[in-house]
Amino acid sequence: MIRASLRAGVSLWNIVERDRALFRRGDATDTATRLVVAGSDEAWPALVTPPARNLSPGRNAASLTLHTRPRSSALANLPSLGPAPAPQARGGLPPAAMSRVHAYIEAHLSDSIELVQLSAVAGMSVFHFARQFKQSAGISPHHYLVGRRIERAKKLLADTDLSLSEIAFATGFSDQSHLTRHFRQMIGVPPGQFRRSLR
Repeated sequence: MIRASLRAGVSLWNIVERDRALFRRGDATDTATRLVVAGSDEAWPALVTPPARNLSPGRNAASLTLHTRPRSSALANLPSLGPAPAPQARGGLPPAAMSRVHAYIEAHLSDSIELVQLSAVAGMSVFHFARQFKQSAGISPHHYLVGRRIERAKKLLADTDLSLSEIAFATGFSDQSHLTRHFRQMIGVPPGQFRRSLR
C-alpha cells in the first residue's frame, strides 16, 4: 500500500510520522533511522541522505546522479533497528531535567560518564533516574550515551583526519576496538569502512 501510494505521487510525509530532528542534523552523512507509518506501530528501516551542500542551477547531471544514487551497499548493511518503541507513557523525566542531562552528556562525551553522575544532574536517585530516563527517551541511559558517542565519532570520521584510536579517545570509548565494536553494531560497518565510503 505504501509503495503504491508513493508511486501515485503521494508525499512520504502523508504516510509516515515526521521526525524533524532528522533534518536538523548538521552532519553530511547518511543516517540509518526508522520511519513509522502514521497511525500504526509499523516501522520501516530507512537511510536518510542529507541534501547536497552546494546546490546551484549550474549543477551537472553527473553530480546530481552521484548524490541521488542508491546506497545499496549501505542499505545491505543497515542494522536491524529492532521493534518500534512503545508509545510513550505519561511520566518520565521532567523536560528541564532531561535538558540538563542531554547538555551534560554532550559536554562530557569524551569522559567516562557514570549513571550516578547523570542521576545527580537530574536530581534524583540512580534507580528512579534510570527508569524515568527510559520512559522519556525510549532507551536506557547507556544506550543513549553510546548512540551519542557514535554520532560524534561519525562526525569526526567525516570532518577530520584523526586516527581511529584518537577518535575512540575523543568520544569516550576505552580503545579503538571498543569503538569499532559499537560502531559496527549501530551503523553496520566498521569505522574505517565508513570513512572510506565518504571519500
